[in-house]
Amino acid sequence: MTVGTVFERKVPLHKWVVATYLLSSSKKGISAHQLHCLLDAQYKTAWFMAHRIREAMVLIDTGPMGGGGTMIEADETDFGRVPGNSRKATLPANHLKNSSGSPYAISTGIAANI
Repeated sequence: MTVGTVFERKVPLHKWVVATYLLSSSKKGISAHQLHCLLDAQYKTAWFMAHRIREAMVLIDTGPMGGGGTMIEADETDFGRVPGNSRKATLPANHLKNSSGSPYAISTGIAANI
C-alpha cells in the first residue's frame, strides 16, 4: 500500500499520518526532536520522516489542469445548502436558480497577480 510513496519505510503508517498532520498543521513548523518525542520513535527516524514529508510538500509547477486553453467539466457538484435543512444538506449545482428561474452559470478560474 505504501510502495512508491513517501511512506515507503519500515515505519507504521499511523506514525506517518500523525507526522504529516503535525508538520502540516503547525504554524511555525516542527523540529525533528519534537517529532521524535511525540511519535515515540528514534531521532534518526523522525528526522528522515520530516525530511521526506517536507520534500513531498514542495510545490511544483504543473501548469493549468487539462493543459492550456482547455475546458474542464465537473459533474454533480454541490454548492450551498438546502434552505431549512441541516448544515450538511446540499443542493446539486444543476438545481441552483436565480430570481428569474434560470440556472446560474458557474465558472471558475485561476486569479492572476493577487
